[in-house]
Amino acid sequence: MDIYKAFQFLKALKKNNKRDWFQRRKPQFDEILGEFELLVDELLHSMVDLHPDFLDLKPRDCMFRIYRDVRFSKDKSPYKAHLSAFLAPGGRKAVKPGYYIHLEPGQTMIAGGWYMPSVENLQKIRKYILDNGDELQKRIKPLVKKYHLEPFDKLARVPRGFPADHLYADWLKLKHFVLVRSIPDSQATSRSFKPSLIRSLKTLHPFCIHLEKMAK
Repeated sequence: MDIYKAFQFLKALKKNNKRDWFQRRKPQFDEILGEFELLVDELLHSMVDLHPDFLDLKPRDCMFRIYRDVRFSKDKSPYKAHLSAFLAPGGRKAVKPGYYIHLEPGQTMIAGGWYMPSVENLQKIRKYILDNGDELQKRIKPLVKKYHLEPFDKLARVPRGFPADHLYADWLKLKHFVLVRSIPDSQATSRSFKPSLIRSLKTLHPFCIHLEKMAK
């Protein structure tokens, strides 16, 4: 995939986020989208040895649409200024651990983990941390040089029923358990980007599998 070409389009889209501008350049976008679909397909196949069910997944099942849902938003811009996909059994609609790819000038990233686990699963994860926090720490510690545990939507206080002075109190406040790695444009547009993505997916795999075990 020509990431540089995609970034140039996305930069222009961000400045001209209007339907008429986009429609005049739809063929250009379709070409970029086709290249992104091929990239997602390669990533899925690279993980089949670890996720056999990825073999039946189609790239389009994992890719998010460029169109924004503006019904409840003050920002009525019709398009996103990024390309993204979620790789997990079941595709982008899956409610289980998986891998998120986000391509955007200045904000490219790869992430792995569990976004928005159900209330039941979140409670199980927190109980696991309560008794086995050291085990989760062992999984995360080798990754902290390149990845960070994203604290978005973090609670201000430890949830009711859990000790506020627990060693891993900050983890108990989390509503999502996602490790994120930011990727500079210089790397995203280099030839090493795709091999680096594949290595990252395989690196994040044990963390995703462990999260599922925590919720059992």
